[in-house]
Amino acid sequence: MGGQFLPMDKWKESMCDSLGPVEETRFTYVPVEKVEEVRAALREVQDRVPMETEHGRPIYIKIDSGTPFVDRDGTLVCYAYLSKAPKDVVDHVRRALLGEIEDAKEAAAKVAEIAELARQERYESAPAIASGRQAFAGEVLATKWKETDFGDVYKMLVQDDRGFKLWGTVPKSIDPGRGDRVAFVATVQPSRDDSRFGFFKRPAKAVVLDDEEVLA
Repeated sequence: MGGQFLPMDKWKESMCDSLGPVEETRFTYVPVEKVEEVRAALREVQDRVPMETEHGRPIYIKIDSGTPFVDRDGTLVCYAYLSKAPKDVVDHVRRALLGEIEDAKEAAAKVAEIAELARQERYESAPAIASGRQAFAGEVLATKWKETDFGDVYKMLVQDDRGFKLWGTVPKSIDPGRGDRVAFVATVQPSRDDSRFGFFKRPAKAVVLDDEEVLA
């Protein structure tokens, strides 16, 4: 995997001769097709409008890339390296390579922030949890393996639709992930420190709710 961090080929006509030591700008997890688009655009611009230093020496800006690899989303990406260039050129190249990705990440972060504020508001206005065995339905906020005297136990934190939160062992009949909605029956004991937080045990009749059940 080390190859993805290095340019596949070093250019012979570098900017070293005109601007001194090369100072690369590295861009990570760039879709391969974006690198090809930007490389072609840079070549076209420089063919039409050659760049020179104040001393009349030619400047050639080039973008190279490391070995492509597949990221977690299944996209073919690579590390891209831009040779020494003016800041405005670097900014334009960054926007061309990663603009859509950065916009998507910013939007996702904003949505996550709004969702978290909504969860907190529901929690603060939630009723106290009643002790005893009862039915619950809500969103899985987190899952975690926990070491105990009886071995490793898979736990989950759930925010019930009524706003309060529950912590307990994940039923063996389901394998939920963060963001999934689940329903189950369990015996719950409220926390001594916070009546809106409870610990459940002996869960049963557990299911992961699909989209149709959530909308119903």
